[in-house]
Amino acid sequence: MKLERVLDMSVYGVPVRMYGPPLLSRRLQEVLPHSTATSGEADPSLTYRAVHRAHGETSLGYEVWRADDSLVARSNRLENVVATLASELHFEIACRCTSHLFVHAGVVAMNGVAIVLPGRSMAGKSTLVAELVRQGCTYYSDEYAVMDDHGHVHPYARPLSMRDTSGHVRILEPSALTSKIGGPPLPVGLIAVLEYRQGQPWSIERLSPSTAALSIIDNTVAARDDVARTLSFAARTTTGLALRGGRGEATEAATALLDTLISNSTAATPLR
Repeated sequence: MKLERVLDMSVYGVPVRMYGPPLLSRRLQEVLPHSTATSGEADPSLTYRAVHRAHGETSLGYEVWRADDSLVARSNRLENVVATLASELHFEIACRCTSHLFVHAGVVAMNGVAIVLPGRSMAGKSTLVAELVRQGCTYYSDEYAVMDDHGHVHPYARPLSMRDTSGHVRILEPSALTSKIGGPPLPVGLIAVLEYRQGQPWSIERLSPSTAALSIIDNTVAARDDVARTLSFAARTTTGLALRGGRGEATEAATALLDTLISNSTAATPLR
């Protein structure tokens, strides 16, 4: 069966192509980061083919395969297929990108600098990012801090994945929170490694640049693939204020972080 090419783009230099139903492509582009562009690559890094099976007017579901014919997703619900494929794409892009370093972190911007919140999935990043945005920050990412070799952070403004107390994930479009989404690459003004615990009082300590760098390295997607590059990127990123500690509810933590950023004269001025 010959399939139509419905998606051809590049995300931070990683070419992505898809063949299959246009509806799946349109829905997928809605959950990919805004920093995408069309790709003219003859041989893209990531290629997928999708099929929508139907009997008459009754949908029997979608199936998606990689270029090597391994199955990525199969479901009779389009949103399930989109979520599974988007999750794979985010990770594959992070692993394959050679121009930037992808760090598991939430990112917002305030006063010309980036606030970076390193942490893996289920660390409470999205909840804190959403609250920081509600308090006036610009949304950059809830999953990856995308670093260049100058130590600046680029936007990866995908929809936020909000997890409730039962573990269910709700997808929230950034536009539902703010019109301030993404922007130019920014120097890092504050790194905050925070652990959420219910009822936890705000309790932090300042980190040395070397310890802050370790927090970046520990959360870097492809750290083991290129150790020297990761160390170099991390060193350029961790020249500002860095904190570690425990936090309770997001409202209190967001207010405390912004107060800290504003009161710290070094962090409040973009670092060169």
